[in-house]
Amino acid sequence: MASTVDELDLYEKYLALSDKLRIAEEDKTKWVCDKVATALTARDKQIELEKERIELDRECYEKCAREACHTARDALRLVQQKSRDRQLPRSALKVFSTNDPVLVLLPDANNKLQMRLRGPFKIIDRISSVNYRVQIDNRIVTLHVNLLRRYYPREVDNLESSTPEPKEALTFAAMSALIEEEDTTWVKPTVYTGPELGGC
Repeated sequence: MASTVDELDLYEKYLALSDKLRIAEEDKTKWVCDKVATALTARDKQIELEKERIELDRECYEKCAREACHTARDALRLVQQKSRDRQLPRSALKVFSTNDPVLVLLPDANNKLQMRLRGPFKIIDRISSVNYRVQIDNRIVTLHVNLLRRYYPREVDNLESSTPEPKEALTFAAMSALIEEEDTTWVKPTVYTGPELGGC
């Protein structure tokens, strides 16, 4: 009987030990699960933080890009305005009337890449503020105002009065007589080769 009691004691101890082991295993499993859950929660929080950081970076990038676009646009407007202010005082729209004589910028006969003013030609009519019909020889051509220059005819009276009268052609004998009449003395130039000028 004693052996049976010992066996029963051993069996109870075994059961108690197995309960403790089972509880320890459950605790261990629970601890591991808690650790995994904590790690997953920390990872989820890190992912959320990373998403927020990416969203903030994207918003910051978009804001910076918008500001850069506005700055570039303002700078471009300012440069265009300065260029316009420089050009406008110098540029004026040319206006021609019907039958006004004009010079036309046409390609040169020898070289098609070079332009030359030709004319005067007569303006037939005005099509728009920048286009005119011009009669060139026997044909009528539509030209932009940039190809036209106003023709100012010369005044013939002023041209005749300002032209000097031609002098008589002098013969050799007449030239020699003029030279003899003038009392000119020719001085032979002296060439210095002395030591004061560095000669030998």
